[in-house]
Amino acid sequence: MPLTQPIVTDADIQVHLPIDKFLITDYPNDLVTTKLDISRVIFGRLSGTFSPLTLASWADPTTTPETIRAIGGRLGAALMYRNRLAEDYPEDADYAQLKYREAMMMLEMIVSGEMVLPEVTEEVNTGQRLSENHFTALPDPKFTMDMEF
Repeated sequence: MPLTQPIVTDADIQVHLPIDKFLITDYPNDLVTTKLDISRVIFGRLSGTFSPLTLASWADPTTTPETIRAIGGRLGAALMYRNRLAEDYPEDADYAQLKYREAMMMLEMIVSGEMVLPEVTEEVNTGQRLSENHFTALPDPKFTMDMEF
């Protein structure tokens, strides 16, 4: 699936960066590549969790679930902050790592089934782990303890 449109907005990224230190619009070339990297990381991590059809439906910010946009904003902030500010502000160098960890933790919660995307109706593939859905709608049993063969 070729990535042609970003799945996050500038605002999704900027909200995780201090406006007094960093305006992402000052770096338009970085912004384009950062948005592409965001999509690559998110789609790559979720490719075994959601079907290609579901992932392809996240074609732009308006069709991308809010939680995914929040994760993308954190990833973008981490990348841009690291690339542009960490050298100039060594006392804040850990901020990029913090945002990266937040984003990756949220992705892992989606993969494990701990975090649900309300906009997605597809059942999450948790890697053969049992989820609540495995126990709620069971069919009538085929055998019982009191049956005779």
